[in-house]
Amino acid sequence: MSPRRVWGQLRASRDLGARRFGALARRHSECPTALEDGSLGEVRRGQLYPELDALLFRLAEGEAGGPVESELGLHLLYRERIHGARILPFSKARDRIRCLLLERQRHKCQRAWLAELRGNGGQSREVAAEGAGAP
Repeated sequence: MSPRRVWGQLRASRDLGARRFGALARRHSECPTALEDGSLGEVRRGQLYPELDALLFRLAEGEAGGPVESELGLHLLYRERIHGARILPFSKARDRIRCLLLERQRHKCQRAWLAELRGNGGQSREVAAEGAGAP
């Protein structure tokens, strides 16, 4: 069944809820999320393809939308609930901030290391040095 026909069924349904959406996802979706009733879990802006992100964040809680096309194909979306933004006290955010900063620094070091390797023709310094004296 085409996504447009599934969308027609979904819109015509009196029970336009997560359970109905999940049943349709299990039956018709080709996405691996079909095994989880089509659930993407908690999603923040910018995590999805731009077309999906734009639609999802226009939907109200409990509203379905689509079909929308991305490079992966056609999608129907259902926004189950909206979690409001919240401000955490620093004491609760400290560990997460630390992890993010360490991860960012690790990526920066990895990029610098890869750039250095590319500068040596893809060889590490030890390999380049060993090969330099060979006949």
